[in-house]
Amino acid sequence: MKSVGALLILLLGLLSGCSTLPLGEPQASLDNLERIRRSPVAPLDVGAFTRGAGVSAADDKSHGVRSNSVVAPRGSFAAYLGETLRAELSGAGRYQRGAPLVLRGQLLETTLDGSSTRQGTASLAARFELLRDQSVVYRSELRVADRWDSAFIGVEAIPAAVNHYQDLYRRLVGQLFGDAKFIEAARAR
Repeated sequence: MKSVGALLILLLGLLSGCSTLPLGEPQASLDNLERIRRSPVAPLDVGAFTRGAGVSAADDKSHGVRSNSVVAPRGSFAAYLGETLRAELSGAGRYQRGAPLVLRGQLLETTLDGSSTRQGTASLAARFELLRDQSVVYRSELRVADRWDSAFIGVEAIPAAVNHYQDLYRRLVGQLFGDAKFIEAARAR
């Protein structure tokens, strides 16, 4: 019943013009759960995820989509990436607070352009570091992007833009857990 009420509020906001749309709480995806469970990755802790020098404070907090703002839960898209990792690892049974392996990172790029009535675009990039007993054993920069047909009508285009942008977080995590060098560095010793 809560989801029906939230959907009604979202639709009313979209119909009335300006509104603020937070991303949903991160949830584990089936593809990433399978990828993580199949890997020999040891339990990991998730450290700080911060914005890099190329991401402004404003871009770390919100993106405009037509007359609406897509906002980061708890005020930071960088932190949202860390929360996404925690959700995926928890779902796969590989998250452990205080583990000797700690994954941290920096958000290097975050874009969302849903203003066009023809095509929407979004991108996300991050630098990931894996520390084992406080020594960096893995470092890599990964990037994902998406492009989709955008509807003329905002009530269709805006949720599509939010969904495509939010999916980039799961895709970026999937790319990390598909990286053979990361898997080797995160292997149980």
